[in-house]
Amino acid sequence: QDAGEQAEAVSAQALITLAEGFFGGRADPVVRKLEKAGESPAELLQAVESAAKLAKLTIDEPKAAQFLIEARKLIGK
Repeated sequence: QDAGEQAEAVSAQALITLAEGFFGGRADPVVRKLEKAGESPAELLQAVESAAKLAKLTIDEPKAAQFLIEARKLIGK
């Protein structure tokens, strides 16, 4: 139950902060995707996966893969 409560506590803002840390000045397109995310863990996960795909194509594939791993940990998925 703790993991579920933790997942619900994760906000899009926490994921945006993570994305900015990974992608720096090139994070804007990724951030825009995350800003549109819903609040549920499933919606956040969907937004993270979409943002990671975008980052993989437009920024840096290894960073995108690592971002996806870290974001999933935050969400608890």
